[in-house]
Amino acid sequence: MQEYIITNQEKGQRLDKYVKRILPEAPSSFIYKMLRKKNITLNGHKAEGKENVTQGDSVKLFLSDETFQKMGGVRKEGMRKGAFVRPEELRFSEADKAYAELTRRYPALGLVYEDENIAAAYKPAGVLSQKAAPSDLSLNEWFLGLLHKRGEASPDSCRRFMPSVQNRLDRNTEGLVLLAKTLPGSHLLTSLQREHSLKKYYRMIVLGKVEKAGVIEGYLAKDEKTNTVRLSQEQKEGTVYTRTEYRPVSFSRLGTETVSSVEAQLITGKTHQLRAHFASIGHPILGDPKYGTAEANERARKYGVRAQLLLCQRVEFPPLTGEFEELSCKIIACREPEVYARVLHAASHQERTRNEGKYQKRKG
Repeated sequence: MQEYIITNQEKGQRLDKYVKRILPEAPSSFIYKMLRKKNITLNGHKAEGKENVTQGDSVKLFLSDETFQKMGGVRKEGMRKGAFVRPEELRFSEADKAYAELTRRYPALGLVYEDENIAAAYKPAGVLSQKAAPSDLSLNEWFLGLLHKRGEASPDSCRRFMPSVQNRLDRNTEGLVLLAKTLPGSHLLTSLQREHSLKKYYRMIVLGKVEKAGVIEGYLAKDEKTNTVRLSQEQKEGTVYTRTEYRPVSFSRLGTETVSSVEAQLITGKTHQLRAHFASIGHPILGDPKYGTAEANERARKYGVRAQLLLCQRVEFPPLTGEFEELSCKIIACREPEVYARVLHAASHQERTRNEGKYQKRKG
């Protein structure tokens, strides 16, 4: 017999799903059979499986060691027959490696906010939010490795809930990424994003002079061959509606180009949305290799621009009550990377020098 006491991290999920996380290899029919036969109980009583578990609940599984081994783990290639390792143990091996490696390579990577249920991390350009290939190291594994290092997550606890990234940024887009530490935190962030009540604001430097606030909306169609999206005003099969609201912050001259600092609110959050939206109105993001201009990007390299200057800078929560009242109307923000100030300072300095030169000529 094995007994599990529901923690704050795990509460709020259905009993059958909780058991499925303990026995990932067990068919659903087996789990329901064990529930009917009272081989799986909730607080000492027979259960149907649809009950929501809460903190402090006791879940007991009256099963043999062989059943736990067979249905609770996976066999790795090359292991002897009958030898199993649990999936979460494999994940933690990857997580520890990701935490050490990414922390070493990206000093700016770290948490900017944390409470009992959620966290917000600053993701530098170059770091994946989630794996694209099995060998990748991503923010997802880094976060799990961090919690493991602090003693706040273990292979056993993560059998029932796996802390994870809750929103994604493109690999070379920087800024805030939200993470769930508990199941209630995951449910909250999922709900707020689905309802579009969690406001996300981005800062970017774009080519051209953006003189007034505006709205960009339309339908995005993806080109699988080039992994790009294109904005259209016509709704077609396979397209998704998107909307961005924006306002100019400042603009300056950078060499022969005018550049603008812009703040944008992402009303819908689709792949490459901001990058495609601003390219569609003639203001591609500086440094963007897919939607920008090669000439401007090359000139910007002298200022340290190596990727699109796009930053998820601020997240604003709606009014909340109850368990998440401390997050009510909360604002989580991060600073712009130094390269933004470098580009804008260089642009301002060039403009000042040019104006001073004109003044000296008039004076002479």
